[in-house]
Amino acid sequence: MSKTTTSDKEIYHDIFVPLLDVYDEGGPLAFTEFDRGLKDSEGEERNLIVVPISYIDALDVIKKKNGSWGASDSLKFINNSKSKILPTSPKEGFNVYRLTQGLDLCVVDADAFSRENFNMMDLEKQVMEFSQFSNVSRRVDDPQKVKIITDDDRYDIKYSLKGHTVRKPEFLMANEDLVNEGIITANDDLTAALYSAKNKSLPIADAIDALGGRRLYMNQFVKFTGATTQTDYAKVIGNLVWNADHTRVVDADNVYLKILEESKKLHIKDSRFESLLGISPQDMEQYLVMQYLLLNNDVSLSFIAGGHGSGKTVLAWAHALDSALIYDSDERRQRGLTSDKQGFVEKVILMKAIKVLGDDVGYLPGNLYNKLKPHLRPFTGAHRLTSLNNIAFEELFRHPDFDNDWGGPRAKTIGCVNKNAHLPPRNELVELVYSGFVGGASEPNIAFVVDEAQDFTPYEMMVILQRVGLGSRMTITGDPWQCRNPKCTLKKNGFTFALKHYLPKQYTGLVKLTKNYRHQISEDATDMNAYPT
Repeated sequence: MSKTTTSDKEIYHDIFVPLLDVYDEGGPLAFTEFDRGLKDSEGEERNLIVVPISYIDALDVIKKKNGSWGASDSLKFINNSKSKILPTSPKEGFNVYRLTQGLDLCVVDADAFSRENFNMMDLEKQVMEFSQFSNVSRRVDDPQKVKIITDDDRYDIKYSLKGHTVRKPEFLMANEDLVNEGIITANDDLTAALYSAKNKSLPIADAIDALGGRRLYMNQFVKFTGATTQTDYAKVIGNLVWNADHTRVVDADNVYLKILEESKKLHIKDSRFESLLGISPQDMEQYLVMQYLLLNNDVSLSFIAGGHGSGKTVLAWAHALDSALIYDSDERRQRGLTSDKQGFVEKVILMKAIKVLGDDVGYLPGNLYNKLKPHLRPFTGAHRLTSLNNIAFEELFRHPDFDNDWGGPRAKTIGCVNKNAHLPPRNELVELVYSGFVGGASEPNIAFVVDEAQDFTPYEMMVILQRVGLGSRMTITGDPWQCRNPKCTLKKNGFTFALKHYLPKQYTGLVKLTKNYRHQISEDATDMNAYPT
């Protein structure tokens, strides 16, 4: 650790005190995201994170009371760091651990900072007694002070008024306008260049240049208005480049922007059809979702944004069910499947946020279906619109041979369900995951549907994404303007957090649905400015 010639204090680039909400919603990211990981010309630089012992006690309460994945994994992270303690402590009750070359952790167990006696001003003062900042000149907006990290307005106000420096956990936050990146509007230069180009396609570098340098992503759409009598759409297209064992997309080549010339009929390989389980696109945006995201084997992660009544749940549900059905040989061949009796995936896993369903559904009367039925209304409604509506909704969740949380085995009388399609013979068609059980082993060959992702915390969403196994696909629906989880906000929620990370990936697609297909009363309710508590 670098030191000055005039002081034996430890030198840090920045010193942070994340508050409890950061650990709860960000898990171990509350540590790793503050890793300096850099070197300057004078030597190594590192940051310091300070954790009072009272925070550890409080995180244990949050873990047990709320089932918080973030709090639980943060405690595990701190516990696993014990072996990295430095030979000497800078001050009694201040234990410093060398996590990485760019990050130290200080756990403060001094009696002065127990829950009853905790005072942030005293903590900051004592930390500065054994440490100092590496750069003596700081910007006005980046003062030489310990930085408190929180998105809790109460503590932001409290500590700011007392003269502390408070910062937002920017690593958990994303601009909600990201949801509009799926379909962008062309400018005049791009319109002129694309419509005059051979085959109405442009190399991606030329398209970006015509847009004034604006970045374009694989599977992104560009909307053209005014050039013809109708609205045209172009799509960023390219060939995925895989690693040697075809398990990872490492790049894309031959990337270009091309005007879409479609019959507006859905198609999978050689098979063309009017609908997917009876669900047809009602507008061009829905068509883009169904044809170019959900039915596109090169898109394994689809984001569908949209407000209430936009149809995002219906589209995601119909595609997921269709992916897990087992079709007869002729249909499988047309869809590009092997001759074996199988669907694109083995089953569907539907994920709902625990904070919206309730912290513990175990105390509610009845079986799982009766407990959760009110929260599944969007899906029971979507089910009624599909061609599988002759099957009771709960039958989709029942195992063919064994009892499960939804009751006894599914009815043996259910055979062919839709144009030579059958339910999986060895497992339930749909599994509902509604709590922290999402953790654990990865799930291969699954169609994941993450519903209303804005109600998952960023860390919960990261844990969900880590569970996706080989051969799986995931559809994430959400609307950052409809957060019901009090831990989530317009800028800090699982939907935009995941979108910020995955939008640049070559296997990702995004569309925001803008039309409300409910009554005008529903649409006009958006302007009432009533917010959940």
